[in-house]
Amino acid sequence: MRLSNYTIHAQGDNNKIIIFNDNTLLNLEDLLNTNLRVKVNVESYLSDLAEIQNSWGNLESIVESKYGGFWDWETLQNYNVSGTWFTFAGYEDFTIYISVDAEKIYIENELFPQNHIVNMPLDEFIDILEQWKNL
Repeated sequence: MRLSNYTIHAQGDNNKIIIFNDNTLLNLEDLLNTNLRVKVNVESYLSDLAEIQNSWGNLESIVESKYGGFWDWETLQNYNVSGTWFTFAGYEDFTIYISVDAEKIYIENELFPQNHIVNMPLDEFIDILEQWKNL
């Protein structure tokens, strides 16, 4: 997915803000503008996601040791998400889940529950992070 339909306000490498013109991406926008504003954090995510993708056929050991195991949590059921998934990252406000069955990423923001949960293919999320890192 090519980043499109957005505005960037930049004042240096670690001082940029993205504003999407699509309100269904507010949680992604907030994640990029806060937790992933610093390039080293984006690189860390990309490294972890590459490890996950390279181990896709045998995720059990990585998910158990690094991400606390697989879940079937009520919150995602409210968004009609089912199957095998795990929590990739969690912050005070954001939770990022990966669905193994659908190969999708979900971004939820507990501070703004009215925002749409971001639901996109994992490879699109990785592509967006690569682009964000290089903007």
